[in-house]
Amino acid sequence: MVFAGLLGAGFECFGSQEKLRTRPLEHLFEVYVQVNREAESDERVRSAAAEFFRRLERREERALALWRQFREITVDEYKRIYE
Repeated sequence: MVFAGLLGAGFECFGSQEKLRTRPLEHLFEVYVQVNREAESDERVRSAAAEFFRRLERREERALALWRQFREITVDEYKRIYE
C-alpha cells in the first residue's frame, strides 16, 4: 500500500509525463524520493497517498491507468537492462 499510494500521489503532485518519457525510471525515483520527504512532515501527503491507494482498490480508471503506465515502464526498463 505504501509504495503504490505514495508513488501515485507523488506523481500527481510532482510528476511530469515529459520526464517520464525521456527518463522513466530516474523520474519515478525522483518523484518517490520527493513524496517520501514530503510525507515525513505533511499529513496531507500521507492522506493523498492513502486516497490514491483506495482509488486503486476501487479500480478507478485514472488511477489504474497511471499505475499500469508505471508498471509498463518499469518492466520495459528492467528487460532492457537485463538484456
